Amino acid sequence: MLLAVALGVLVALGNAVSGLDAVGSVAFGALWAGTGLVAAGIGALTAQALGECTHLRGLRGGGGRCALRAPCGR
Repeated sequence: MLLAVALGVLVALGNAVSGLDAVGSVAFGALWAGTGLVAAGIGALTAQALGECTHLRGLRGGGGRCALRAPCGR
C-alpha cells in the first residue's frame, strides 16, 4: 500500500515539474494512488478468501466453491 501512495506522489510531482497544472497533477497522482490501493485491497481480500485452498491452481474447477466456504477442508 505504501508503494501505491509513493507512486501517486511521484506521478503528481513529475507532472507538476513538467509544467502541468498543480491541481490537475495532484488529482492525477491521487487517481494513480487510489487505483493502486483498490488493487491491493482486492488482492488482500482474494488472498484471505482463498488462503486455505492451496490445492487449487487458480479459480478453475472447484475454485468458486472453495471461495464460498472457509476453511476449505480437503
